[in-house]
Amino acid sequence: MTEDLTKRHGIYYTATAVAEAMTGWAIRHDGVKVLDPSFGGGVFLGAAVGALSRLGGSARTVYGVERDGASVAGVRREMGHRFHLPADNLLHGDFLGLPLRKFPEIDVVVGNPPFVRYQLLEEAERRRAHERSLELGVHLSGRANVWAAFVVQSLALLAQRGRLAMILPTSLVHARYARPVLEALSRSFAHCTLVTFQRPLFPSLDQATLILLAEDKGRSCSNFSLLELDNPRQLTAATLRQHREHPRRHAQRIDAARLQSGDFAFGSHLIGRSARHLYRALQDSDAVTTLGRLARVATGYVTGANAFFHLKPADVERWRLPDSCLKPAIFRSRALAGLILGEDDWRQATSMASAGHLFASEERPTKAVSAYLRYGEQSGVPRGYKTRHRKPWYRVPGATPPDLLLTPMSHHHPRLSRNDARVVVPNTFQGVFLSRETEGKTAELGDRICISWLTSLTTLSAELEGHALGGGMLKLEPVATRRLLIPLPTPIPAGLLKRLDALVRSGHRGEALAIADELVLREGLGLSAKDCRLLRAAAGWLATRRKDSG
Repeated sequence: MTEDLTKRHGIYYTATAVAEAMTGWAIRHDGVKVLDPSFGGGVFLGAAVGALSRLGGSARTVYGVERDGASVAGVRREMGHRFHLPADNLLHGDFLGLPLRKFPEIDVVVGNPPFVRYQLLEEAERRRAHERSLELGVHLSGRANVWAAFVVQSLALLAQRGRLAMILPTSLVHARYARPVLEALSRSFAHCTLVTFQRPLFPSLDQATLILLAEDKGRSCSNFSLLELDNPRQLTAATLRQHREHPRRHAQRIDAARLQSGDFAFGSHLIGRSARHLYRALQDSDAVTTLGRLARVATGYVTGANAFFHLKPADVERWRLPDSCLKPAIFRSRALAGLILGEDDWRQATSMASAGHLFASEERPTKAVSAYLRYGEQSGVPRGYKTRHRKPWYRVPGATPPDLLLTPMSHHHPRLSRNDARVVVPNTFQGVFLSRETEGKTAELGDRICISWLTSLTTLSAELEGHALGGGMLKLEPVATRRLLIPLPTPIPAGLLKRLDALVRSGHRGEALAIADELVLREGLGLSAKDCRLLRAAAGWLATRRKDSG
């Protein structure tokens, strides 16, 4: 299978040692029936046969499903030759499309289901995954990744007292669409453990992963356990059994209801107890609020055809487009050099192709605008996925200048800038629209937020509320951005934001952060220097962990 097809079908093969640890934990006695619902190259099948044989069992109780015909043929040959595994035990097809009666009652499900985003699924596949989950009593949204449906169907196949061991994306603990899966797990198993790693299981995967271990189907649990290991080499069946026998010594407990509600920073269980207690105390402080209480946060506009709607100065001159149909815009995050985006910054970014104009048509187009619209029609722009649903097709919604500009994806810390240039932004940015209930003090509120953004508290909050992507990137969804903690200094020394802006631009960001901590956290909130170091160290540790796992 080619690399493109591998990524499209969400296939990332598991190391043998990881599969052996998971099957060794899940298979406790001979005679249990084991299923891998997406067996790929057969690594979990081989590990399951090995675990059973050590207990005196047989390969005849191992089953699997795989949609790729070449993989099925190859694994059937290999498993038959090495272990005498019956070819009929390995089904060729889509696990979600097979009726449950195709399978015997399963005692153990192990595997690494495909990680396929809903946008990449065919409409029929998306509908099938949704309908099958509904049949099994779990309402998955149409935006759910296909792994979620695999978990639900696997759960339905398990016999009483059964066990589930799966590699899943960390979306399980932060994605809105995954909440019904968490709820189904907590009401179906007596024990659920999440195993995380500081080093990645799949270095080339564009999202972080964890291992789900669920056991004793037929009972429920009010807490999940979290077991953190330094790297996959520490993952052994013995380690997992030791954790299970002494859970308080080796793992932390996470309230299942809080995890399911989405109002929970999963990363708070990855930092030290002192930092966690301090952070939670500050959450409850009257001197600290959330960005969502101060402002509306919205993702930027979507043009549906950037090549047509995003204009360079040369395009404007060539088509002789009037200013009335243009809005200044920034296209790339590198346009935000400091804490304030001024008109000179926008012009500089435009000269570097990081900014330009958004075509924003007039109600009564001029002759030049009409010519440009005809060009768009001849180029097929109105037939695009986004544009064909708009009336008129050339009116881009959501193109309103926000008060503050935010980069929701960052390798370091998300950037926030005051929008003095009044630019609009595409959906690679988030716009922060300040509350108009501040009686003419909107500008002052914006300055206070930008200064507080630099503090160790807000930096830690971003690490806790965001989630890691491949390459060590941090991503903030709008709902997470709204939950970010903002300590508000009052009053603000005159000219402080410009002073901090100059430091950031000149490469002295560390000095700017230290000033913000001193003025906002120490003088404003009364924290000690030790408290500030604790918050800074926790944020730095999470950032290092994120980058290392990328």
